[in-house]
Amino acid sequence: MSLSRSNGGFVLLIAASIAVGQLGVSLYLPAIPGIGSDLNIPPAWMALTLTVYFAGFAFFNLFSGPFSDALGRRFMILRGLEVYGMGTLLCAMATDITMLLAGRTLQAFGAGVAPIVGKAMIQDTSSEDRTVILMGWLGAAMSITPAVAPFIGGIITEYLRWQWTFWSLLIFNAVVWLLNFSLLTETLPSPSSRRIPVISVFKTYREFLGNRIYMGYVLLLGACFGGLGAYYTASPFIFISGFRLSPSSYGLITLIAATGFIMGNLGAGYIVRNRSSRRIFHAGEVILLAGALGMFCMPREMVTVETVLGMTFLFAVGFGIIFPIATKEALGCYVERAGAAAALIGFFQLGSSALSSLAVGFLQFRGVSSYSAMALIMFLFVTLALANIHRIQRGR
Repeated sequence: MSLSRSNGGFVLLIAASIAVGQLGVSLYLPAIPGIGSDLNIPPAWMALTLTVYFAGFAFFNLFSGPFSDALGRRFMILRGLEVYGMGTLLCAMATDITMLLAGRTLQAFGAGVAPIVGKAMIQDTSSEDRTVILMGWLGAAMSITPAVAPFIGGIITEYLRWQWTFWSLLIFNAVVWLLNFSLLTETLPSPSSRRIPVISVFKTYREFLGNRIYMGYVLLLGACFGGLGAYYTASPFIFISGFRLSPSSYGLITLIAATGFIMGNLGAGYIVRNRSSRRIFHAGEVILLAGALGMFCMPREMVTVETVLGMTFLFAVGFGIIFPIATKEALGCYVERAGAAAALIGFFQLGSSALSSLAVGFLQFRGVSSYSAMALIMFLFVTLALANIHRIQRGR
């Protein structure tokens, strides 16, 4: 039995495979303070569990596509889920930071496969018009997981032990593996006869890195993801440890950022039909900077749940407006090599998240509060990236 490669069931299976990796971040967030407390791991070291995840995810994003060209799409999807499962099991059984970091690294390598390979499978089997439709379905399905998973993770953490966050992931991963094993068919003819074009991949990426316009938009997108990475790293300690919210309440308020991003995304798409995309882009920059600046400059006595969420919402709306326009501009530099260009964008997005979470952890280690560390990193990332893109645009 196999799924038709052009219907909703096929897209849902790809989306479920990608959701496994997404859950590695979003379902895990509410459990971070509890894990640290139970295993006697300080916040700075717990931040590293996100850093290694983002970094491993980013690294394997670059190579999962070429590997699937040589070894086969189905092969890579199944191997990725297996590696992810081994990492999840190690996390569930962790008794110290070493086991936890090792498990998170394995999870990240496994999670880095499905987003690239799944999209390649759709590209393999659909016409150009059908690919656009199926990619839209995939994007809609993928947006659900980061929005609702923190709330589910909060309930699991609040009413069960934190280990059940990973046991739940392991069960879901096993179900998705079985579905892929039973229903997914190979989309490449004789993939094993192909060679892995590692050298050509590096040459392509080196060329992309030398394009100032492309890299300006890539770095801006990376800065926005880095800002969110700082938020996801620090926010469990801010809201759960600092404001004493329950894990389930924390999971619920993470919907604020997701809602802001979706609103900005939809608003940009609607307004750009009647107005210049450049004007909409500049409006997004202003809103994004307002959120980051408001977070950074907020007096300590004004730091409350409501004010932090308000600035986070502004940041997310601005990011939501910028995201589709900046992505279009970046990919427009390499229309015929959009897949490779998108992979490098993904690398910088996840790599920036890894860098920002590492920076937050370092500041926490130096005694800086979680809120101050988050606000500083968000502000620095955004202001530097905006200054760079404006310098590039003036030179065009």
